[in-house]
Amino acid sequence: MTDRFEEVDQAALEQRLHRFYKAYYSELRQRMSQYPAAAEIFPYYLTEFRRIVAVLTRDGLATTHWPAERDSFDFRVAPDQTVRDITKDRAIVYPNGYRLEFFPEDPDDPEKDFDGAFQVIGPEAIYDSKIIRPDWVRLDVAATPTLKEELHSEEQARGDATKDVLISANASLMGLAQVPPDQKEDRVIAELEVAINEFEKVLETHANDEKKIQLYLSIKRNLILLDPSALSIRPKVQLGSEYEPDFAIEEAKEQYVLIEIERPALPLLTHKGRPRAELTHAQQQVKDWFEWISKHSEYARSILPGISEPKGWVVMGRRSSIPAEHTNVLARENAESRCITTKTYDELLDRAKQHLHNLRSL
Repeated sequence: MTDRFEEVDQAALEQRLHRFYKAYYSELRQRMSQYPAAAEIFPYYLTEFRRIVAVLTRDGLATTHWPAERDSFDFRVAPDQTVRDITKDRAIVYPNGYRLEFFPEDPDDPEKDFDGAFQVIGPEAIYDSKIIRPDWVRLDVAATPTLKEELHSEEQARGDATKDVLISANASLMGLAQVPPDQKEDRVIAELEVAINEFEKVLETHANDEKKIQLYLSIKRNLILLDPSALSIRPKVQLGSEYEPDFAIEEAKEQYVLIEIERPALPLLTHKGRPRAELTHAQQQVKDWFEWISKHSEYARSILPGISEPKGWVVMGRRSSIPAEHTNVLARENAESRCITTKTYDELLDRAKQHLHNLRSL
């Protein structure tokens, strides 16, 4: 870290930035490639190639990401300019001449030296009901005292890319794709936390009402509670006229999970540690779906593109209903079953909470 322009090791900074952005876009694209509908899920400011121009000024670093036909990186030194000079050129200009600038200043001291860091992604403005976008898609700004090595480490780059992909994918899954870019991360995290807290109450209040549980999970925002890593989740999928799984999860590489929802109040095991009749019946229901898909493979693929050998989940009961002496029974059942997994509702909650923690940690 250094406090002055003269103390910056320009060659080292250039190399570090080049490695950082190369690692970021490599990780970003690799992760987005797992989503077959990437063009629908990910916003324009994450897709395609980039021309990255980093300018070291006398008070900081301003890096602009421009759409391009191929990736490139350019490092420039402008000791006679300030970060604000660079950002002024990045303003959104309205048809009436008004300029929307992005440089944050202290309203109590507009002349105060810039000493922070900020990022602008996918900026948009509305004029006469039309969306106005600048030619660039991202602007990263950091004052000289903040130019620490960890700010532009390859590890940080991969973490940033992972977060950007997860936030966009989760926003799409939750119906929040239209939230402005600068609000999307906070909105996804806040909505996920609310969904988890509400789900805990719904499980307690409607433990004997399977339909209420299904309805809650079918709300667009709440689908993420079934699987935060899903590409897409569809409720009530019709398999011909015979069957209707409660949910169909699309995973990477055209893999699917079909889900049967049962009541949270139903115990999974008898007092002797054997699967209860309700659980056995639900598992058979899933097997029937598999049999139908096998016999109607072409028709099944018209409903769920690419489906061939799906997996199945039965979601039923709570962890507290399993006696301590039988806690290993469910794990053994799942290990022995090739394609059907039985989960308690607590497992869904655990995974959603872990995902929320991960998003906050990235």
